[in-house]
Amino acid sequence: MAIRPHSWPDYDVIGRELRSRGFGDKCRFCANNGELWFVSTSHKLKDEQGRTRCPMLQAYTCPKCRACGLNAHTKKYCPTNRR
Repeated sequence: MAIRPHSWPDYDVIGRELRSRGFGDKCRFCANNGELWFVSTSHKLKDEQGRTRCPMLQAYTCPKCRACGLNAHTKKYCPTNRR
């Protein structure tokens, strides 16, 4: 076990608290883009209906089909690729 100064936050406790409040699932978009752990664990990428929940991805506009917001996706996952 590492010794930490008392002024450092206890990230294990913070992580458990976040998971207990429903923040346990990691957003793959944020994690893959190098966001800090507490950003990528604060929300899910998509909800149960497949709508985009990630605020970072919601702000992105697909250059192929112009989708954004709840329908946002990256160019790689654009539905027009399947045609």
